[in-house]
Amino acid sequence: MLNRSTEELKEVLGTAIARDMGSRDILDILPQAAAGRVATLMLGNSGVIRGTFDRSARSAQLVDEGQSDLVNLAVRETLRTGGQVVREHGDSTQVAAIYRF
Repeated sequence: MLNRSTEELKEVLGTAIARDMGSRDILDILPQAAAGRVATLMLGNSGVIRGTFDRSARSAQLVDEGQSDLVNLAVRETLRTGGQVVREHGDSTQVAAIYRF
């Protein structure tokens, strides 16, 4: 997928979401990234999304302040498990993922 254009990636993402093989929700994406399921993590023009992640329960929650940046954590987990991270300039989506399986 490295050579795909932005439009092609958006099309693949739409199909993946329709088949429950992708998401635009960080609370869904982060546990999948930790489990090694994220093939491609797409970053839009987002700021920090604060929250907590319980690795043993594979559960993420949003909080107002003082916790981890969930997007940054999803990036680290995606790269740790061999996925790729791409920046989607001009996209209003904060974060999206295409899953492997």
